[in-house]
Amino acid sequence: MFEKTVNRSVQPDIALYERLTKAQIENDCRIILESARIMAHTSDFGVAESRRKLIGERYAHLMTLKPFADRSQRALIKDAERVYRKAW
Repeated sequence: MFEKTVNRSVQPDIALYERLTKAQIENDCRIILESARIMAHTSDFGVAESRRKLIGERYAHLMTLKPFADRSQRALIKDAERVYRKAW
């Protein structure tokens, strides 16, 4: 009654995975860079600490995506790594 046949011959959509990975890398890098800019210009210790935490979270996620990055994405990641080191 609840049985369904599973089509195991379906191939993953590599182009979709590449687009999603690119979007996530760009988003993580943008958040890291913007958070560092906010940290540099705020006088509120609480805001600075929350942004430092956010940078750490996004950096950890970014490192899971790094093995799948192409050359242009690796340049973005390098900038984000530099900012991460300064924040910590």
